[in-house]
Amino acid sequence: MPTAAIILGLIGVLLHFLLVGLRRYALRPAATARWEQTPPPPLTAGEFHRLAGWQRRNLLLFAAFVVLGLGGGLLGWTGLAKNGIDLIVFAGFLLVGLLGLAHHFSAKCTRCGLRIGVQNSLMLPCTCLRCGVTLRQDC
Repeated sequence: MPTAAIILGLIGVLLHFLLVGLRRYALRPAATARWEQTPPPPLTAGEFHRLAGWQRRNLLLFAAFVVLGLGGGLLGWTGLAKNGIDLIVFAGFLLVGLLGLAHHFSAKCTRCGLRIGVQNSLMLPCTCLRCGVTLRQDC
């Protein structure tokens, strides 16, 4: 299993550099200059509700990812994982992680189209970093 840990570690490092590159590209001055001249209209109540639902699902998937990771680690560490249960937990861990990433990058700002996952790590940001529209009602 050390090979799998090394591969997961390398994927984590490479994913970090990919996300930083995407963020820098999305927030380059040429992309934000258009929105500095004309501010976007505010979001409607339905759009706020949809973004709040996205945030709830994002947090739920992250919590499931952490629980499966900790549970799989504890099963392997205590020796309770028998008859392939550790592989099932590991597969669930990877599946929830991939679903979480896909969901994290699924939502877009309704005004400028910038992916919200590029703007913030887990929670919904107060404002869009490109166009400046308010994305949460509590901000």
